[in-house]
Amino acid sequence: MKHAASFPRLLLWGLEGSEADRLARACSLAGFPGPEMTSALSRESLIGLLDDGGVDLVVLGENGGDPAGSPSILTDQVVAEHQATAFLVIGASELPERLDGRFNLRCLPEPGSDDELLVRVLAQLLNEIRLWQHSTLFKACVEASANGIVIVDARADDMPIVHVNQAFSRITGYEPEEVHGCNCRFLQGSDRKQPGVDQVRMAIRAGKPALVQMRNYRRDGSRFSNELQVSPVRENGGQITHYIGVINDVSARMDAESALAYRTSYDGLTGLPNFEQFRSRVGQACEESGHHRHAVALTLFNIDNFKAINATFGAGAADQLLKAVVDRVTPLLGRSDLLARLSADEFAILQTDVLGSHDVSSLVDSVVSVLAIPFRLEGQELFVTASAGIAWTGENVEGADELMSHASLALRNSKQCGGGGYRWYSILLAEEVEWTLKLHNQLQHALSEQQFELYYQPVVEVRSQEIVGIEALLRWHHPEQGMLSPADFLQAIETGGLMVEVTDWVLRQACTDLNRLMEETGRILWVSVNISPNHFVRGDVVSSVKSVLESTGLEPACLNLELVESTFLSFDEPVRRALDEIRTLGVGLMIDDFGAGFSSLNYLKKVPASRIKIDRSFIRDVVSDSADAAITRGVIALAHKLNLQVVGEGVEDRYQLAFLLRNHCDLVQGFLPGPPMPFEQLRTHELSAETRAAFAEVHGRESGNQASRRLLILDDEPNILKSLKRLLRRDGYEIHTVTSAQEALNLLALYEFQVVLSDQRMPEMTGTDFLSRVKELYPDTIRIVLSGYTDLDSVTDAVNRGAIYKFLTKPWDDEQLRSQIRQAFLHHAAVLEDTES
Repeated sequence: MKHAASFPRLLLWGLEGSEADRLARACSLAGFPGPEMTSALSRESLIGLLDDGGVDLVVLGENGGDPAGSPSILTDQVVAEHQATAFLVIGASELPERLDGRFNLRCLPEPGSDDELLVRVLAQLLNEIRLWQHSTLFKACVEASANGIVIVDARADDMPIVHVNQAFSRITGYEPEEVHGCNCRFLQGSDRKQPGVDQVRMAIRAGKPALVQMRNYRRDGSRFSNELQVSPVRENGGQITHYIGVINDVSARMDAESALAYRTSYDGLTGLPNFEQFRSRVGQACEESGHHRHAVALTLFNIDNFKAINATFGAGAADQLLKAVVDRVTPLLGRSDLLARLSADEFAILQTDVLGSHDVSSLVDSVVSVLAIPFRLEGQELFVTASAGIAWTGENVEGADELMSHASLALRNSKQCGGGGYRWYSILLAEEVEWTLKLHNQLQHALSEQQFELYYQPVVEVRSQEIVGIEALLRWHHPEQGMLSPADFLQAIETGGLMVEVTDWVLRQACTDLNRLMEETGRILWVSVNISPNHFVRGDVVSSVKSVLESTGLEPACLNLELVESTFLSFDEPVRRALDEIRTLGVGLMIDDFGAGFSSLNYLKKVPASRIKIDRSFIRDVVSDSADAAITRGVIALAHKLNLQVVGEGVEDRYQLAFLLRNHCDLVQGFLPGPPMPFEQLRTHELSAETRAAFAEVHGRESGNQASRRLLILDDEPNILKSLKRLLRRDGYEIHTVTSAQEALNLLALYEFQVVLSDQRMPEMTGTDFLSRVKELYPDTIRIVLSGYTDLDSVTDAVNRGAIYKFLTKPWDDEQLRSQIRQAFLHHAAVLEDTES
């Protein structure tokens, strides 16, 4: 290694005085760097200076001898070990044989006064040293290179290899002696038809460099990817003497790029094309379809409730399910159909040769059907359903994105319709989605611009006939459509992600209004607010309730939260904990619309509710539908056993009210007690005279003479009714006559009848059908058919089922009829006495 410039550059041995000065000048003219000049005093000091480095030229006097007479220092070892230093012996005509041929050693007879000769000899020495240095540096670079380097002789036939470095041997497995004299084509084996081979040949013919990729083969036959750079080497005259090839083994990079390309185009789990690859194929198909008469169809499908499956069985089992889905669907595809996996459980099928909708629907029918067959997952039988959405270029679709968007809309609609089937994209569907998006934006403005208002519907305690609570109901003052009820926008609030914000606003406003109402009226009331199941998922219900109670100062007992049954379907730990915390605060919980959803008696014992609300769908026909009546009675009885108050929702007439009162319902809500109304109207609201009269009538009947003998007569002919009433009233019965079955059922709800007498042939239903329903609703009644038209089979069947007590014919014998009616009342009394005893 060269030392710093402070070390000597010119070393003299056996030269002094003017000779030394003359030599220094000649060295400078010849190009040797450094003006410094040092004389060695001994052989040891000379060797030491050479070993330290930094000496460019050693000039020795005649014979290179030691001034002290020691032997010559120019041994073969000294010259060989210091090849970066030039040696010049002055005064010698020739070199010893052992030193002859050394490139860094020259001898010069006494030059006399010829300085030019001295400079020329020194310049030759300098040139030899520099050539050696460059050659040494080149060899070091070649051997140090991580890339394989091969040098071929361009002047020889077939361009044989003249040199390869160690990296070449490492990459190819060939040793230098195996390849010297060979043409490089042996690396291609028999794989000669490659674009890279032709590119190299063209570059050599043109005498230009080239950079190509080729498939080469190692000594053991294994293939590697070679990024080969070929460069020509020219003489001073411009003739190419050699070519240098730099071999870069890019196999790992190519494998990585291939793997990356695969990962960016294909799904790692199923091996199917992924979203980007599929989208590209759809684009190509849409473009090609414009030149042909056939259409392109796209079907998106996924597994219903896949998230629940993933959560229950784990990701590994869910992956196995997805693979099984692919295994089942793949055999259903045509040769030109393409199946892809776009996301977690969403798949797509591209059909490019569609002549009509049947081609698509038949395939999708098969897909939905085959996926409905049970799977085996974790040793268990698992039933799944799939939903699909279809779009095709027959709908004037422009491009892949629009086609995929249409199919996605259809899939979403299929999901909203319950899943387990498929839907086609249509213009109406697109308009509906567009309207929903518009509605989402309008709802955002409605919240910020205070377009919402709360209406309140009274809840009346049946026994006291007093308003004890109110339910807060949301209304929207739409700037274009006027007042809207929740049925028009509640779903959009859910899907638009506004439910938590809107519910928080409702809670705060309802509590504020109730405080004001109680201050003005002096009455203790409660308000109920509906809470969406999504509030438990997306928001912190407990924090919302605490914040509202603290800011409004409302007593917790004055607030009720109404929860629909779907809130409790999973009833996981977070929901259970939240409900317990709410009850600990003192806030009431009410189960809303009980029976309308997936009712479970199991959660009734777990949910810390204080009230239960019977859905209006059961109240609507409760006086005429035996199933509704049985459910209503059962819910009331069950709730009371669990110490829950019962609210009958949707009470619109006195007959429904009477039924609920007779069956001990605690609270009623509906248009009879009072319709939903704005807060200003609620402040002065009292039960209407009609409502109070209905309550009074029901209470009067309830508290009246239970021993009164009531007879209900049903016949569609008024003259018959008049005759029967005139005949039977002499026996002291309280007689009610009606001309329709519905009227009769209404009166049965309002009064307690012991005997019911019905004609057989009527417009609405037969007498036996009517009395069969009466038996189911009021089994203690005694039921008699009176008719001149006899359908013996139906009457016999009714008698056998116990639906009727007796069958009497028209025209009747007055005394016989009176006797039969008396016997019926006596029979009722006897049965009642037996039951009580």
